[in-house]
Amino acid sequence: MMSPGSALGHGMGSGNGASATQGPSTASSVSMLPAANNSSNATLFWDNLTASVGTPPSDRSISEAAYSPALNETILFGGYNGAGGNFALGDTWEYSHGQWTELQASGGPSPRWGSGFVYDAADGYLLLFGGRDANQTFNDTWMYNVTGWHEINTTSAPSVRFDSGVAYDAADGYVVLFGGAIGNIPAGSFTGFVFYNDTWTYRAGVWTNITATAGAAPAARRSHQQMTYDAADGYVLLTGGYATQPLCGTNWSIPAYAETWTFVGGHWTQVTPTGASPPQGMGAVWYDSQANQTMYYEAMENLTADACPVYSGEVWSYSAGTWALVTGTNLTMPPARILPVFVDDVGDQQQVLFGGESVVSESFGHYLSDTWSYLPTWVTFEEHGLPGGTRWQVSLGGSFEASRGPSLLFVEPPGAYTYEYVAIGGSHANLTSGSGSVNLTQGPALVILTYQPASPGRSSLFSGAEVSTLAGAGVGATAIGVWALAGFLQRRARLRREGEELVRAMEARPTGAPPGRHR
Repeated sequence: MMSPGSALGHGMGSGNGASATQGPSTASSVSMLPAANNSSNATLFWDNLTASVGTPPSDRSISEAAYSPALNETILFGGYNGAGGNFALGDTWEYSHGQWTELQASGGPSPRWGSGFVYDAADGYLLLFGGRDANQTFNDTWMYNVTGWHEINTTSAPSVRFDSGVAYDAADGYVVLFGGAIGNIPAGSFTGFVFYNDTWTYRAGVWTNITATAGAAPAARRSHQQMTYDAADGYVLLTGGYATQPLCGTNWSIPAYAETWTFVGGHWTQVTPTGASPPQGMGAVWYDSQANQTMYYEAMENLTADACPVYSGEVWSYSAGTWALVTGTNLTMPPARILPVFVDDVGDQQQVLFGGESVVSESFGHYLSDTWSYLPTWVTFEEHGLPGGTRWQVSLGGSFEASRGPSLLFVEPPGAYTYEYVAIGGSHANLTSGSGSVNLTQGPALVILTYQPASPGRSSLFSGAEVSTLAGAGVGATAIGVWALAGFLQRRARLRREGEELVRAMEARPTGAPPGRHR
């Protein structure tokens, strides 16, 4: 039986709230076709940064962390540590330039875990909602900006809850929140829990319940860190989540949903992915802005009620309806864990994993404070000059993909590759194909495919060349190509300007009444 020392039981204490919709979803399943290859069992470079990041936050799991373009840094708040009854944490940290720095020991939201935390690009600040400690559950709303924490008084809000899924929907310009739970653990069971499947949006200090118009939603569940915005595909993505499936014959709550949902235009749609089965588990989903695809760290899975869970530590990729395993067994990877945070630190061009819980047994959890980064190896093909509407295709490493736009992405193990390409379709069908080579031994690479139309005395030509190998942290590279470095510096300067403008606009608005907490 699970003791309070493990985050598998991190819903302990009394809960507040009303009833919630439960049961299976009735949404129809819609198939989606892949647009980019993510090859199975590709190598992932992990880099243990723990010894070089300064003094990190203390051991914890189920913290809240998000990257702020306005601040150009990652902010981490709170979390859970069940060792010795020291449950809820309320400190605030920044991760910037590879270093952890404590910003506030207190003075923000009360100590808690399982809050929703996301960068609200429309309003220009980090938004935190709800969460819980050992005794109560919250539905307060907070913002974090360059001046610190400020509570936002709202006329309406989702009911008290923790472990909601949150993401900023860039296509529609608001934060979207889904589901969550309340409850306690009477006599060692999860029967006292209530799970939600309502949908809310947030913008400019206003929460709006759109459940009635959002269509058939996912089943009620806890979905902390199970939602992100997929910028390449243009929608919010939800994967996994958990409610009441037993663990090893008991009725402890563990991941139960191997599902993938999209949210766009205010509506939910369940998709039937191609490729491998979608991930499930107490992991973390995030969007990798360097690889231009959604990633998922799968902490734990359990496919049957009688089977004990497997702590996998696998990383999956998602692109245009296809899930694929990016890494399998790797002796250099972090120890498998549940409930870590994973953040795309755009400013430092790092994918950062922090903390979580290594579950030694059903009755004991070991809390972590290690920091890791990773860099997958991939090659991006960009097309320049083809007449509008012309499709093109590339084969590389035994995989073949046809384009839906100006670029294609292949994730592959390190090595030297040859590729073939051809423009197809319409009046340009079967244009002269070509081939080339690309080297992924030092990290990701970019290949430009250039089309030159025919002219007197010359046939049309479609040619390709590797223009840059993009070196990154964790692969031992010594330099970044001039092309990559220039783009990185320009992006960082642009993000800083935009962030400063958003902060100035936000701070020109009244912050509302003095802080108070809703219970």
